[in-house]
Amino acid sequence: MAKIIDLQKYRKQKESSFWVENVENLIEGHLKYRCPYLIYEIVYSNSMYHNLGLCSCKTKGKYKYATFKFSRPFFEACQKTGNYDDMWDTVLHEIGHAITYYAYGAGHGHDKVWKSIMMMLGGRPEKSTNAEFFKPYRYIYKCPYCGNETKTLRKYMKGVACGKCCRNYNGGAYSTEYILDLICDEGKVVQSW
Repeated sequence: MAKIIDLQKYRKQKESSFWVENVENLIEGHLKYRCPYLIYEIVYSNSMYHNLGLCSCKTKGKYKYATFKFSRPFFEACQKTGNYDDMWDTVLHEIGHAITYYAYGAGHGHDKVWKSIMMMLGGRPEKSTNAEFFKPYRYIYKCPYCGNETKTLRKYMKGVACGKCCRNYNGGAYSTEYILDLICDEGKVVQSW
């Protein structure tokens, strides 16, 4: 019996495997000699629209772990437009964080140590974003007490309290006193201050 192949699905898998394989080779190539004992995994997320990449590192006992998380929609958009420079810069940016953590520990962010490692890797030593790729935030909430604004893509179904105020004035416990007010609903101003 013949096997039926969904050509659209096959083409999409074949196209996406091009950048997946190259990203994995780039990460392995940089970490193999610089961080030989780093245990890492690579995750491609369909829901990352406001981060292009993320590297979270931790230490358990004598082992160091890194998780690289990349925006699949961003990488696919880069492939469609042929804009591979932004894709490789994002990958190098996260590799820089992993090497910094491996060699110098936590707490470096985008400081001089991270920048020097980025220069060594040949990447741009700056925090970069590709603003035209990002989805616009649909909802904006504001704390009536401290004025802190929270932007989201999804509408909160339950009352969400301001974390900053709950920590500072309620010992870190949730309080309905600090529930956020919806001020912008899908681009329409709900309440003006």
